[in-house]
Amino acid sequence: MEKRKQEEEKWEEYTRIRRRADDLRRDLLLSDARYLVVVLHRALSNPGERLYALEMVSQLLPEVRKEFLPDLVGVASFAGPQIFMAREIILSFPRDWLLANIAFATSPLLQRGGDEEYRRIIELYRLIDRDMAHELVLRAAVHENVEVRAVAHDFLGEEPGEK
Repeated sequence: MEKRKQEEEKWEEYTRIRRRADDLRRDLLLSDARYLVVVLHRALSNPGERLYALEMVSQLLPEVRKEFLPDLVGVASFAGPQIFMAREIILSFPRDWLLANIAFATSPLLQRGGDEEYRRIIELYRLIDRDMAHELVLRAAVHENVEVRAVAHDFLGEEPGEK
């Protein structure tokens, strides 16, 4: 019986904390978006805060959410616990807007990135537009970095050196 009482107390504490968190989330969403955006940009770069920042970004108005595309692409470019959440938010943008803006958001990562960035961004592009993904695969196939070229070969279904 003592164990059950402990579990009941934990549950009560959990629901109390969740209600408080919901109240704070609502207050943040109703606050001045200019300041919240600054806070969320910083939080997205902090692994300990990233999940909560992604949850908050997903609840912002679409026009405000668009400002986070480069941050979201950054999260979606590495295999990690929030990759799917970042992709989901990215895919929630209007398709025309996303097609017009995704290359700008991914360009810095591709310029300085390696095989991990190319692999994850190609995966993301495949979710957005297959032709765009194929163009990036072809670009990776002639990259100076042999590991990036290997990523292209993975997507093309051939072994490196195979013609």
